[in-house]
Amino acid sequence: MATSIFDDNIITPTDEMVSLVLVDTKSAWDMIMSHVSDNFQDIAYNWKFANKKAGWVLIFSQKKRTLFYLIPRSEHFRIALVFGDKAMKNVEQTSLPEHIKEMISAATACASGYSCFIDVKDASDVEPVLALLKIKSES
Repeated sequence: MATSIFDDNIITPTDEMVSLVLVDTKSAWDMIMSHVSDNFQDIAYNWKFANKKAGWVLIFSQKKRTLFYLIPRSEHFRIALVFGDKAMKNVEQTSLPEHIKEMISAATACASGYSCFIDVKDASDVEPVLALLKIKSES
């Protein structure tokens, strides 16, 4: 099974499809979508079928820079972020919950930085995600 619940490369996910699979976490998805559109300038997002292993992901970019990815799963979703060195240092200096800091400090190094994944399972997971998006956009 793909990382995303949407693994058919022919069918681009719709908002209705996302609502059906996320169930109660759709409100958290909508909170992030709303926050991004209200607080980030020049944001674009589009669905992309990455590959059969990953499936469909919603990519958010600012100009030519990718900010993050939303990955629908069964009854929750995952956010994927890549942090550079500056952002990693900024995360360490925040008041984010320790488990989030530990998860990010253990992020996998890749060519463009450190990639981390956060599962969003309810509205309480949104606030740390928004804080991380702010750090990412400012770094």
